Amino acid sequence: MLEFCRFSELHKIKQAAGSLADFEYIKREVEKGVSRFVNICGVYFILRVDGRSLTVVCAQGRNLKQASYIVIKLAKKLGLTSILFHTQRPALARLLKHCNFKFFETAPSGFAVYRMVLNG
Repeated sequence: MLEFCRFSELHKIKQAAGSLADFEYIKREVEKGVSRFVNICGVYFILRVDGRSLTVVCAQGRNLKQASYIVIKLAKKLGLTSILFHTQRPALARLLKHCNFKFFETAPSGFAVYRMVLNG
């Protein structure tokens, strides 16, 4: 279900990344190995572990609801305590409510950050 993607496919998250500057920043993080570029159920994700949280830097694709369950399983398998999801799209935030994501903060980049606490 989770497949690591080739760096040459990174253009597939360009729209979700936001601005060109954000895309270039994400690109550098993937190059350095700070973030991972993966495909889960046809959704392309940039994922990063920040402390005890799995951060979804961006996601692009049509099966987000289905893929989100696998992201949750991944975070639990890694022993993390929460998942942070960055987005500028209100519709995406509404879609994530099924997993109990709640508004957490506005990042300095202007992206809204939603958080889901993992219970066990």
